[in-house]
Amino acid sequence: GTLWSIITPTVVGLLLDLTLLMPLRANNTTATQPAVLAVRSWAAGLLALELWRQLSGIEALHIANWRNRIERYNRANWTQLDLNWVLANIVRPVLTPALVSLVLPPAATFGLLPLLGVDAHTQAFAFKYIYLLCVAAIAGWGCGRRVQRWLQALHNSIRDERYLVGKQLMNCD
Repeated sequence: GTLWSIITPTVVGLLLDLTLLMPLRANNTTATQPAVLAVRSWAAGLLALELWRQLSGIEALHIANWRNRIERYNRANWTQLDLNWVLANIVRPVLTPALVSLVLPPAATFGLLPLLGVDAHTQAFAFKYIYLLCVAAIAGWGCGRRVQRWLQALHNSIRDERYLVGKQLMNCD
């Protein structure tokens, strides 16, 4: 329960904070207490996960896999809930990419840039925007893959129409 109700929303909220809010701040230093930051990250992550749960119910988004998982989770009582299934099908697919996304960008920023001889001010600037850059790169990669599949399907459709692959010619006296 703790993994799904506390840790996962906190990690997701922290990623949202680092991706969307940190580039908008004037500087990285805040006078806010760490406990307030943790609660704010948890609340933002909880809202994001609830939004994801609500969006998974919309048929037009084609997230049937998640919709089925969430419906199964909602149907089960706490006493009938299979903890291994919840961990394998709901918690792990959310938490693992979130933790990787939380660890790799700063590791690249503070591990790779000093090796390249980049000064500390530029490293801080890079850290401020690295999460936003990663999200943009992932979104660009996903869009590129969709466009590539669409163009491949268009190409195959034109080829099949032109050469009548797999179709029988009719009225060819």
